[in-house]
Amino acid sequence: MVSTKCPGKVRFEKNDFTKLSIVKQRCEAEPEGDGVAALTSDERTRWAKAREHLISIDPHNKMILETIQSSMFVISLDESKPYSSPENYTNLMAAALTGDPSIRWGDKSYNSIAFSDGTFGSTCDHAPYDAMVLVSMCWYLDQQIRATEGQWKGSDKVRQIPLPEELLFTLDEKAYDDIHHAKQQYLESTQDLQIVCYAFTAFGKSAIKQRKLHPDAFIQLAMQLAYYKLHKKPGSCYETATTRRFYHGRTETMRSCTQEALNWCKAMMDPACD
Repeated sequence: MVSTKCPGKVRFEKNDFTKLSIVKQRCEAEPEGDGVAALTSDERTRWAKAREHLISIDPHNKMILETIQSSMFVISLDESKPYSSPENYTNLMAAALTGDPSIRWGDKSYNSIAFSDGTFGSTCDHAPYDAMVLVSMCWYLDQQIRATEGQWKGSDKVRQIPLPEELLFTLDEKAYDDIHHAKQQYLESTQDLQIVCYAFTAFGKSAIKQRKLHPDAFIQLAMQLAYYKLHKKPGSCYETATTRRFYHGRTETMRSCTQEALNWCKAMMDPACD
């Protein structure tokens, strides 16, 4: 398995590679599945009712649902190839947010999506999931990949781990109708989403710090100024205030639209100001 976003090649050795290979080969050798996961993309009440119906069909369906629900996260192997460049991540972002609903589990806090061109995406439910945890994890992984130059440097010892097990739901006509409806509403809703995602490469935090400014303050003021230029009024904006390093702390909300920020925006728009 390779990653086009990292220097060299990223290899998943031994058990990791074997398990993923088994799943991939199994999927390629069989027809497309029923797409039960698409139900999790439906409107909350409809999904709740569809879930209860799945359980009523066969008690084994409840065991499968509990297995998925008790897992830490979901890995989605997506066959699409959302071409992206170092400057433009629009296609990758769109594929992560609006990709095939039958291979995403919407009720999981974290879905890790691996595309067939070696790029990766993530989707998170922000209600139970602190976004900064994912940011820290991805930063750490990126640093480790760069430090090892994409080569496996861990133990070569193979641990005996059970083979992957396919989870097969029992479905009836109503369940198939629910899946079809979920897919339709998902496709309709994703058509109403516009995504543009570019990487700003002119300068970074080092240049900002050289001018005795904090990168976060710089970005927050830049957003306020951009909004003020467009709408001639301040924009209601918040940013994450991470308190996870403190006892009982997690993530709080901090408002960057202050009177001082507004005064600064007005000064930046005033040609008479120095």
